[in-house]
Amino acid sequence: MYNPLSKSNFGKTFFILFLSLAFSCKKDSVQPAPAPTYPIEGVWTGTYTQDDLSNDQKYGYSFAIYPDGTLITKGAANDNLTHYSAGTWTLSNDSLFSATITTINIYNSPVTQNISAIFSNKGTLSNGVWANTTPVNGINYSGKFSLQRVN
Repeated sequence: MYNPLSKSNFGKTFFILFLSLAFSCKKDSVQPAPAPTYPIEGVWTGTYTQDDLSNDQKYGYSFAIYPDGTLITKGAANDNLTHYSAGTWTLSNDSLFSATITTINIYNSPVTQNISAIFSNKGTLSNGVWANTTPVNGINYSGKFSLQRVN
C-alpha cells in the first residue's frame, strides 16, 4: 500500500503537493483592453457656440469627414434652421485639423468658414474654432466647437 508520508515517498508527495498548490493558486492575468484609437475619417458629433451671443447657447454640430479630403457639416442655429456645409480638410503634424467649408442650403449667397481643431486619436476634436470669411448681414461671425467621434 502506498504511504505518502513514508520517508521513501515523502519527496514525491511534497513535489506533487507543491505543483498542485502552484497551479491552483495561479491567477489568470487579464490584460486591460487597449484604448481604441481612431483615424480622423468618420462621423463626429458635438456642439458649437457663437462668440457674439452672451447666453452661451450651444447648438448641435456634426461632421462627416471623408478619406478623400472632403467633409460635410451639419449644424443647428439661432435662426431655427439646419445649416449644411461642404468643403475640404487637412491634418498637419498628425493633430492640427483645419478645413474650409461653404454653406450649401442657406442664404442667397454662400457663406464660407475656416475651421480648425486639435485632433486626438482617442476620439476628440477639441479647442475648435470657426470663423466666417464671408459676412452675413455685414457681420463675420465666429465661435468655438468640440466634437466626439461616434463610429
